[in-house]
Parts: sequence; C-alpha cells; structure tokens
Amino acid sequence: QKNGQWRRENMETKVLSQLIQLKANKTLDKEGEYTSKDFLDPLFAYIFRSDASTEDEEGAAKRLQLYNEDKAKLHLPIEYIYGETLSPAFSQTEPNFLETAIENGVNLFNTYWSDSNQVGTGSRDFVQVGTIEKLRDAFGKFDTAEINILALKDRIGSDPGKAYTDERWEQFVEDWDNNYKNLFSAREAIQNLAGSINNPPLLGKLWANVAVSTLQDVNDHYQLLLSELNTEKAAKSEFLVEMRKRLEANYGVITDRLVNSQFADELRLIDERFYAQVRDKDRLYEIRFQMYSKCNEQFVETRAYALNEVRSAIQKVDDGVGEARDSISGLLALAPTVYRFKEAADICGVALGLPQQRGLFSVVDSSLKSAPKNIKDVGDFVAEQGKWDWSGLPSNIIDRRYDPEAAEDILSGWNTLRDTLQRIPKEARLQEQFRDANEIYAEYPRLYIEYWLGTVPESMIRSSVDRDSVEFQSLIVRNVFDELVGDLGGLLEKAVMPIRLYVPQDEDRIKQFEANIDKVNDSRKYDKFYSECRAVLNNWRELSDDISISRMTLLKIKPADYLEDYAPFAYQSPAEFVDMYWTEFTLKLLSILSDKVQDQGKKAFDNLRTQSAGKFPLERDSDTNLTQKELIEAWSSLNEVRLQEVFDQGAIGADAETGSDKIDEQLKRLRGMLLPEAYKQWFEGTERIFQSLPQAEDPYYCKIILLDQNEQRKLIRQNESLLLDYLRQFRIVQGDYKSERFNTRGRENVSLGMFQYPGSPLQIEFYQYPSDTEIYTLSEFAAPWASLRLLLQNYDARKEGYVKLEVKSEKGLGGVLFLQLEFYRDVDSKYPVNFPKPDQWPSLKNRP
Repeated sequence: QKNGQWRRENMETKVLSQLIQLKANKTLDKEGEYTSKDFLDPLFAYIFRSDASTEDEEGAAKRLQLYNEDKAKLHLPIEYIYGETLSPAFSQTEPNFLETAIENGVNLFNTYWSDSNQVGTGSRDFVQVGTIEKLRDAFGKFDTAEINILALKDRIGSDPGKAYTDERWEQFVEDWDNNYKNLFSAREAIQNLAGSINNPPLLGKLWANVAVSTLQDVNDHYQLLLSELNTEKAAKSEFLVEMRKRLEANYGVITDRLVNSQFADELRLIDERFYAQVRDKDRLYEIRFQMYSKCNEQFVETRAYALNEVRSAIQKVDDGVGEARDSISGLLALAPTVYRFKEAADICGVALGLPQQRGLFSVVDSSLKSAPKNIKDVGDFVAEQGKWDWSGLPSNIIDRRYDPEAAEDILSGWNTLRDTLQRIPKEARLQEQFRDANEIYAEYPRLYIEYWLGTVPESMIRSSVDRDSVEFQSLIVRNVFDELVGDLGGLLEKAVMPIRLYVPQDEDRIKQFEANIDKVNDSRKYDKFYSECRAVLNNWRELSDDISISRMTLLKIKPADYLEDYAPFAYQSPAEFVDMYWTEFTLKLLSILSDKVQDQGKKAFDNLRTQSAGKFPLERDSDTNLTQKELIEAWSSLNEVRLQEVFDQGAIGADAETGSDKIDEQLKRLRGMLLPEAYKQWFEGTERIFQSLPQAEDPYYCKIILLDQNEQRKLIRQNESLLLDYLRQFRIVQGDYKSERFNTRGRENVSLGMFQYPGSPLQIEFYQYPSDTEIYTLSEFAAPWASLRLLLQNYDARKEGYVKLEVKSEKGLGGVLFLQLEFYRDVDSKYPVNFPKPDQWPSLKNRP
C-alpha cells in the first residue's frame, strides 16, 4: 500500500499473501513450504515497483533487473542473520505488526475491488463496470424527466385554447423548463459516460463482456488470498478467520454485482428504448432529446414590437415554430414506430402551439398598443423610421411622410396584424382595436399613391417641360426618354411597386403607371411611340418664328388635324408620367405661343385704347377724326387683340374645339386677347364698329334715301315743321360728286346716291323753289366720316337707319327732313354693314 491506497500489481497481492502465511506460522526454508526466495522476490518486487509520481516504469524495471542479477548475494546476509526465524527485535518492536499489516491490507484490498475508480488502468474492464452502472443511472434520470415531459400533454390537452394568455402558460413553461433541465443534465451525463468508454454499439453486449473479464480478474486476486486463509493453520487463528469472512463477504458482493441478471435485463431494455442507433446515426434517446430541444428553443418571451417590425416578428415566430415542426417531423420519420417517438412528437406538437400562439399574441398586442392612431401620426411615424435615399428628388417636393421603405414596413405590418388576428380569433379586444384603426391604414396608401404617382411625377415633369420647352428646337428625343424612363420611371417603380399589395383595388393610378411602364418597355410599343414623338416635335419646329403666321397656321386647321399633328397625347393622371410629359410639353409649346399672342394683344389693346379710342368714329362725340392711316393702324391693333378674320366653318379660328379643355383654353387665347373685364364690353362694341369700317384704303359706302312725304308726315311730331312745306328741292355734294336735285315732296322713297366713308365732307344743299339757282341753306358734315356724323348727330330711334335732319336758315325758312341711311362695303349695295345704335356706341369717357 501507499498513501493509504491499495496498489493493484500482482506482487502486492502476493506480499499480502505472504504476510498471511507468516501469520499462519509458515516458516522459511522448510522443505515443502515457502522458501526465502518465495518470500523475498515478491517483497523486493514490491519495494522496487514503479511509482508514476516519482519516476517512470523504465527506472523501476532497471532496478528490478539489477536485483535479479545480484539477488543470490543479497539473500545471504538475511539468511545468515535470521536463519529460520524473524528477528526477535522486530517482533519486540511491534508484537502485532502482522495483524495490523494484514487487516489494513485486507480492508484496502476490499475497498480497492469495490471501487472501480481505484482499479485504474490495471483493469480497464473493471473501470467500465462502474461506468456502465452510472450510465444505467443516467438513463433512469433521462427516463424520469421524459415521462414528466410527456405527462404535460394531459395538462393542456389537444386544444390549448387561450392557455397562452392565462395562468396555464406560466405553469406549463415552469414545469417544462424544470423537466427539460433534468433531461438535459441526464443527456450530458450519458454522453460523457458513453464517450469515456468509446461509445460502444450496445451496453448490454459490453456488459456481458466486461462482467466476465472482470469476474475472472476478481477471482484470480481473491482466490490467491482466500487459498491462504482456507488452510488448517489459518482456521485456528480467529484473526485470520475474521479476515477470511471479510474477504468472502466483499467477494460475494462483487460477484453478485457482476453476475446480476436483472441489471443485464435493464441494460438490454435501455439499449432497446434509449441507446440503440437509428439507421447507423443518432441513438434513440438523442433523437427524442433533439425533438424536445427543438421545442424548447421556442419557449422564449417576445419583446414589444413597433408596427414596422410586425412582419419580421411574426415571420420569426412562424419560422421558428415551422422549422421546429419540420425538424421534429424529420426526426419522427427516422423511426416512427419505435419507443416513445410518436409520443415525443405529439407532446412537442401540442407544446409548440403554445409559444407560437403566445408569440403571435404578444406581437399583435404590443404593436397595436404602439401603432399610430390617426393619419398624421402615421405620416410622422413613417418619417421618423424612414431611411430612403431621397437624392433623386428635388428638395422642394421631398415629403418624408411617404418614405417607401418605412411605409412598406408599416403597411405590411398592418396587413400581417390583420392576417394574424384570424389565427387568434378569440382575441375580441385586439380585433376591435384593429377595426377601429383600420380605416386610417386604408387611407394612408391612397395618400402615398397621391404623392408618388401624383405630386412627384407632376412636379418633376412640369419642371422638365419648362426646361425643355425653352430649347425645344434643339431638344433630343432620345435624351427625353432616357430621363423619363431611366430616372423618373425607375424612381417611381422603386417607390410604388413594393406598396402595390396594400393599395385598394379601385386605385386606377397603379394600373395607369404599369401601362405607361409597359409602353416604354415593350420594344414595339416604344418604337411606335418614339417615332410619334419625334414627328410631333418636328411639326412644332416647322411653325414660323413670326407669331402672327404661326398663330394663323394653327387657327386655320381643324381640331382633329391639330390633335393629330401637334398634340396626339393624353393622360388621365400623372401616374401616366410618359404620356403626361409629352401632353404637357406640347401644351406648353402652345401656351408659349398663346402667351406671345397675349403679350402682343396687350400692347395692341393699349395702343388702341390710348391712340385710337378717343377719336371719331370710335368715340361718338369726339371732334377729332380718325384718319385713314390711323384707321389702318387701328385695324392692325384690333387684329392683334382679336382676330377679325372670318375662318372656315369647323376651323379652330371659327371657335371649333378639340374637346380638351386645356388645349381649347390655349387655342382661345390664340384667337384673341383675354380682355380686362372693365374693357370687355367697350372692346366688343368697338369691334362691332370696326366691322362696319374699311380695313384698307378702299372706302365703304353710305346710301342716303329720302323718305316719301307720307312717311315724313307720319314721323313729324307736334311743334315740328316739315322741311318739304318750305323748301322744295335739295342735292348732296361730296368732293367732286354732285347728285341731281331731288324734290323734297317725293311720293316714294328715293335713293339719293352712294357716298364714301371715309371720304370728302358731305354737303346737303337746299333750294326753296325748283327754279332757284342759288342755295337757300345747307347742312355740312366734316370729312372723313361725314355720313357717320350725319347718322349719329341726327339719329331717329324710331326705325333703324332713320335720321331726322333739322335744317335751319338765317332767312327764316326751315324744318325737319327725314332720311334713311344704309351702309355697305361695296358701291353696288351687295354687302351691307351695320352700326350700333348711338345709345349702344362704346365710349371710354370717364375711364382711365
């Protein structure tokens, strides 16, 4: 022994055996008995044994070799000194030294063989005996923990109901956790113990082998000692009898342990239910443990989630449980009929329903609590969460309330809440909260689309149109399409398409946008559209730089021709961003032309108002006459304010419309200036006057008619005298032209002649008698608008064209003469013109 522990080497057992022999009074060198060699060789072998704590085996073997070479010489002194008996002094020093040594040796021997940990590497099989026994105990703990886990199914039942929200959840989780920890510890112990014996294929078979081998080893050592104690001399020693009993008792315990059939049966059952391998892979207990482990991974409390995190949170819950179920199904499929596989899969299936429902409930509950409850808060939340790259948009239209990434997260989160609530239908409180706020999350996508398919394309396209229309003569159509499709179209696609799922079905702008994208992505459609755009642009470029000419070019054509050649594009909303560009671009070119017309018209209107309007005949009471040159200039101004040309029926200039309000508005501006409301009535009246005035140097004509005397007598009023009763003849003189003399008492209406306007002054010469050669009196009207002055100064409102000429004379005779005036464009009286009544004559008097 050393340090109170038994050393297993055979020589130690032999030394103990020799001590027992000594105690039984077996002498040295007696024939037939042990010799000194029999005693000294094991004694020295024990002394020279290897001690791993101080030196290696090679040193011990060398000492023993030296002993064997010189032992004959080493034995002589001992034999000379002691002969047949031990030293008396030795006995006197410790009279009971043999008993003490033997008892200690026997006790250590029994302890050694009872504890496989002390046997060490000297008996590998005996070490495995203890390991197998510990494995049996570890499997027992595993079995107990597993039974407890399986029993949890009865507590929840097949339908967990609302167990995920009541006290059953907490109790279930606590019990599951405790039993799983025990299962985990047992599994760890099993793996460590099995690993220490190199993971044998089957424990029962290994036990059978190591039990036999160990039993033989035990027999060899115990029988060596018991054979010494079963002698006649040993039987006479009470001490040795007691030692024999101790050895026999411990030997019996050890042999019972090694030949225990019940233990062997337990191992066979463990092999069958727990330790056997499935398809040369994992062992049965490990596969079931993996099932429980997959289930256990889902028993985690979820944190509170914001609305933009809902989709990923729900996905995480479902993925975790789904992966666990798939894994468990895969594990069950390895051996669906073997011990407890079906039961393990069943409890895991039920148990997984709890953390899944608990996880779904927690995500929905927390996200509904924190979700924005009005449209403003939704926008603010999106802006706060947004991380979109806004560099593609002008800063003046950036609205972070419509951040695409954050908006998608929030809308997908809300949709996920809706779908998830269908999976936890018993949660009436959560469903009510969802319904109360759902209208907000239905409205937000509309606002989002209004921004991304309304505000954004409209603003950016109008900016591009403003830029391109200035330099349209050098505009490259290819560059326009590159910018539209590559830049704006790409930006809108990134912003709109991820949100498409959340936009109401009745939102047409999504469809319009997709149709426009298809138009430029489909090569055949694109080529046709591209060619059409180039042709239209060329048509605009071919218009004259002269405003008046280009204006007339457009006004002379029909609306259908204008639409085909200059504006064949249309769009319903800015979502049709490509169509919108070309529609607005051509409209912009038209508006630029109409703006120029309006500017020209404003200048012309101001000129007409300030230079011509105050002169006769435009101003009825003015003494200043509009000269013929001024009339032509005034006509030019009038045309620039509003075209006076008569267009073919159906032409744009004849008020024909295209059907497009925007285009027709601009075409209307081409036809004439949009007049200030204060001057609108004056201009329209002036316009009517101009329609009765010549546009060139050739004059218009006034036919003067003398009414018959009966008509004149009907027209005379009380206190008035008819001229025909006093002056019998008259004639009219204009320049070199002198009419014949006419009797004032005609029986019929008589045409007195055609007189020019503008023209020379107009004189009406009156004679008292037909034979008179001298003029009795006359009435004069100044050039160049003599006939108009005759009309306006003597107008009789009783009938259109009638004038009541009051003739006076210094000689005393006079009266009124009724004439009728008719106005024509031609001397042949084929094309009449009409002037307004004097009380409807326009005037700018008392106006700025």
